[in-house]
Amino acid sequence: MVDERCDDIDDIAALIGYALEGCIHGFSRKRHAVSTIRVEQTKQKFDTCRVYCTLADEELVREKWCHESPQNSETNVPDEYTAKCLMHDIRHYNRTYAMMIRLVPEYSDAITSCADFPHLLATTSQEAVDRLCRVATAKFAPAWHLKQVTSELTKCAELFRAMQWDTSVLPSLDELLSLATGFYPVYTPTVSNV
Repeated sequence: MVDERCDDIDDIAALIGYALEGCIHGFSRKRHAVSTIRVEQTKQKFDTCRVYCTLADEELVREKWCHESPQNSETNVPDEYTAKCLMHDIRHYNRTYAMMIRLVPEYSDAITSCADFPHLLATTSQEAVDRLCRVATAKFAPAWHLKQVTSELTKCAELFRAMQWDTSVLPSLDELLSLATGFYPVYTPTVSNV
């Protein structure tokens, strides 16, 4: 039974990898990549899916840029084009994981627990905000807390833009940091009578 579960998780990781790279056959039977995600490796490790990948991989973005118009091969890829590819890849990553969880819900923990980009797995804006609030209230060392919360807010905002969700529901950095005030003593300078 344990070996069968490990085999299943390994197969699920491979399917996620194939779906992320996402080649489809067009009418001409040529393969067309539907993303610029490069999957380096898929495997089962410690009862979890591991899919090591890069979104908007530089080489794949360049290939797509040149494929869309042959005259592009002589020019550098514009940052705006790379950003467009990244937004598409975020949506594709999110939908691929959501699809796999729908297909094999009994493996949802194994699928999500070690995802390369866990902040991209939310399927609703509320789920993304809830995750962000959990990060804000996590017990990080005080020196790391601001950096961690700021990083997660930036990642969450990226997901919101890619999924075209209403960004007005995103809490501000100040609101997130206020959630954690109970965890650490707030430093208030005192004036000494010297």
